[in-house]
Amino acid sequence: MRWFNRGLWVLAWGVWAWLGVGLHRELPRTLGAMVCMPALNPRESFEGFTAGQPSFVTKELNAVDGAAVFRHRSALTGEVERTVSDNGPTTPWWEWSVWAWQGYVVGCNFPRSVPPTGASPLLYPLESLAGDARIHNLRTGERRDLSKIGMLSAIHPRRPWALFGKYSPDWKLSVTVLDLQTGRQLLGLAVPAMTVSPSWLPYFAGDHIALQLQDEQGRVRVELRTITGEVLTTLENSQNYPTFAADGKLAWYEFDGLKSRLIVAGRAGGKRVLTHEAPAGYGFQELLMPLRFSQDGALLYSPGTGALLDVRSGKPVWEPRAHEKPKLFVAPAAFEVEETWTVGRGRWEKSFKTYALRRFTDGAFLHRTWRSTAHPVNDSYELFYADGAVHQLPPRVNWPLLTLGQTTLALPLVLLWTILRRRKRRSASQERERLESVQ
Repeated sequence: MRWFNRGLWVLAWGVWAWLGVGLHRELPRTLGAMVCMPALNPRESFEGFTAGQPSFVTKELNAVDGAAVFRHRSALTGEVERTVSDNGPTTPWWEWSVWAWQGYVVGCNFPRSVPPTGASPLLYPLESLAGDARIHNLRTGERRDLSKIGMLSAIHPRRPWALFGKYSPDWKLSVTVLDLQTGRQLLGLAVPAMTVSPSWLPYFAGDHIALQLQDEQGRVRVELRTITGEVLTTLENSQNYPTFAADGKLAWYEFDGLKSRLIVAGRAGGKRVLTHEAPAGYGFQELLMPLRFSQDGALLYSPGTGALLDVRSGKPVWEPRAHEKPKLFVAPAAFEVEETWTVGRGRWEKSFKTYALRRFTDGAFLHRTWRSTAHPVNDSYELFYADGAVHQLPPRVNWPLLTLGQTTLALPLVLLWTILRRRKRRSASQERERLESVQ
């Protein structure tokens, strides 16, 4: 009987230890150790990490004349390594787009939406879309002035290319692709009048140019062109960002009334190889999140349909549960899922969010945090900027929370052991008293 009881205790404490391993894996983690807390000026803002080196870029605008100062700072110490200043001229529409990843800053007219005037469907006044631009190279300090190039529409995520759009008085759109490193114009394209969707400007789809077009009935399609201006293919009923795989496959979201679905074609304009319906409850914001192919094109991460898909079989490798929503792709090969947890009922009901990182190859759980760690991070996913400081990644185990959880789980066992031990002592004491009374 003694060994049986001891076996039960070993089993109970074994379960407790196993739960501790689970808590170690599942409990939200904290940010890594602080690397530095840079002493930023009151109007100085963090703009992003630079690629290939432990550094980041900040922007500071003068509240009086709009003059801009950009600082290249060390991510290890926070010290200023290089300063680039711009003293104008600017306009009321002027804004700066900082591309810290490649080390460029583009300043140009970037108007916010204004009420349409007259019969024009365009949301921006023409004179504000055809202005000048200035480009600063934050690595070398070189500056380029561009005359009447238009409004910055997009910056390529991997190459030093910028896409500008400009409307003429007859509503014709001119598209220019500029190599920021050399200053060379890669593309000059004129799009026929009143065919461009007024709510979108051109953007990059891989190394191609995507134009949002619409017909007289207001139906919207995406026209893909090569960097030389040739039409590659046209995607009907599509309003957002198509994605190319390294082997030529093309994926995009297609809209049909209130429904949306993911389409994968064998190549641009080729046969469709996969169609995946978006679940109910997924809105337009999820469909704006970028698709991502694996390097071999076998897997596709689709936040808009909430799944990690095997392209060959069409079956999901991983799908979200009701409280999960896939979000951003995270370097080097993972994606982040927003989790919404609800506890209690009625007026006592409370909801909170956590963010889980999952592996891109199979959707396996990696770790969970209280806040998103997908952005801003450096290219090696080793540094993360939050709350005015640079932190190390990956996140660390929250030992105080883990200790609290394990202590709470151990309390019933300790309480049971204490009760049983007191009962045993009481029985032994009563037995001694009985024997003494008999004698």
